[in-house]
Amino acid sequence: MLNTQDPIFQKLHGAVYTNPEVVNLILDLVGYTPHKPLHIQRLLDPSAGDGAFLVQAVSRLLSSYKLHTGSIEGASIALSSCVRGIEINPDAQRMCRINLTTVMMNHGLSLMEITQLLDKWLICEDFLLWNRDLLFHDDCEHSRFEYVIGNPPYVRQELIPDEKMSLYRSLYSTIYDRADLYVPFIQHSLELLNANGALSFICADRFMRNRYGKRLREFIVSNYQLKYIIDVHKTSPFADDVSAYPAIFVISDTDSDESVHVLSMEKVDEGSCDKARRILLNGEKPSNNDEIASHQFQHWVTGDAPWILESSDHHRVLRKMEEAHPLIEDDTHGIKIGIGVATGADRVYIVNPEAQKLDIELELLVPIVTTRDITSGEIRWGGNYVINPFLSDGSLIDLGEYPKLKRYFDIHGEIVRGRNVAKKSEKKWYRTIDRIYPELVGTPKLLIPDVKADNHIVKDDGHFYPHHNLYYVLPGAWDIDALRAVLLSSVVRFFIWSYAVKMRGDFLRYQAQYLRRIHLPALKSITDAQLRTLRNPDLIADREGLDRVVSETYGLTASDLQVIRKTVV
Repeated sequence: MLNTQDPIFQKLHGAVYTNPEVVNLILDLVGYTPHKPLHIQRLLDPSAGDGAFLVQAVSRLLSSYKLHTGSIEGASIALSSCVRGIEINPDAQRMCRINLTTVMMNHGLSLMEITQLLDKWLICEDFLLWNRDLLFHDDCEHSRFEYVIGNPPYVRQELIPDEKMSLYRSLYSTIYDRADLYVPFIQHSLELLNANGALSFICADRFMRNRYGKRLREFIVSNYQLKYIIDVHKTSPFADDVSAYPAIFVISDTDSDESVHVLSMEKVDEGSCDKARRILLNGEKPSNNDEIASHQFQHWVTGDAPWILESSDHHRVLRKMEEAHPLIEDDTHGIKIGIGVATGADRVYIVNPEAQKLDIELELLVPIVTTRDITSGEIRWGGNYVINPFLSDGSLIDLGEYPKLKRYFDIHGEIVRGRNVAKKSEKKWYRTIDRIYPELVGTPKLLIPDVKADNHIVKDDGHFYPHHNLYYVLPGAWDIDALRAVLLSSVVRFFIWSYAVKMRGDFLRYQAQYLRRIHLPALKSITDAQLRTLRNPDLIADREGLDRVVSETYGLTASDLQVIRKTVV
């Protein structure tokens, strides 16, 4: 029998299965409870998998039917339109049928009645192509639902054929940049809600903050009411340990201007889920001993602004700094942020001529620095170079004029030609993914690794080219040492903490999209004494002293700084 919990199966189909206590919490949050007349309402699971959500939902539906009608008789007819479970993979759907059959038999249905219902309820199709045409008919109530619940698939774009991805893009306005497949799943699911219906998913939280989620965020806040968000990225809400950073959210199709209630949960066991249920549905206040933080916002963000889930004090301090100071790449600073070179085949393009005893034209070699070279907090260069196949005008060199490099590429031709960038242009098969600008080597800059648990910013006085997993900051009008000190402070980490997606262990992604959200004080507002203090190398080791000086340049109060340090230290 097929094992739908197999990691290979899950990667191919975006399948990640949810623990029962989380499923029951989600069903309660959308109001799918047996005391309601569920037999005259409709529920959709757009990515049914092996039935983790439907097993619990169908049990509630049958209990409700018996409660309101007094028996199970006539269920195969009365309940035929109550459930739709869409699943693209037939093997997973077969497991779903088996799991649902067990539940339905326990409620007293015959095999014939079960078969009749499951044939109606379960649909083996691509959800993103299902019911699209019915959405735009005037008489489309029969295609909509009071409840949409589930766990949409986690599938990256590169795993989807180009032709199908182009079709999805033509159908769903929320697909932007490198959006994962769950983004259009959320859009289509919301489109299928009835008036006053409710949707709840457990889903990757990336769309709430990062670049690819901007259109989805705007779609949600412009057309629907966000009710609850439960941050569970520190927990394990799935049946297996997976590299997902999830949140539970509830959205309703209503025009009401209600507050948004945000929880952060350290655990998702039965007791914690019951506590979350009482907080959100019954208004119970969490105690200081609870592993649940609770925040309520009367006014949520508008447009495509990132969703920041921290406290109202956090919001207040962040807005204070953003309103008072210009963005880091504002013209008044002259600062520029970029990322190092991606080659598509580092084992070929990044070389150590001395260690490897390679003979390549020296004028084509550019000294490169990687994250491994800066782990100590300063650059300890390992002797690596990147091969630069570009001329100063951006065109490619003629390999015929560089016989040593040509011979080297001939040896590694299969790897070089096998890259996607090479396949896109046969004549340019030996280019790197990114163009290399050798003049960047001699420019003083700050280097920042992509993923770090703490600020890790290293100064390059002008000797190296950065690797693709390093971001660089050109200081512009700033003194580079003063800028480094400010960027190393808890105040600036507070910006990154607010906007960047968080990984296990509270590691943050220091990507350009988040670095560009930093606001810096205008240089003219910083005194000469403050600048001298910021340039002092001893200040870096004194975290509290550094934070105090930087907070003064931002015009923050002691209580503001306390909020910041409580968040990031």
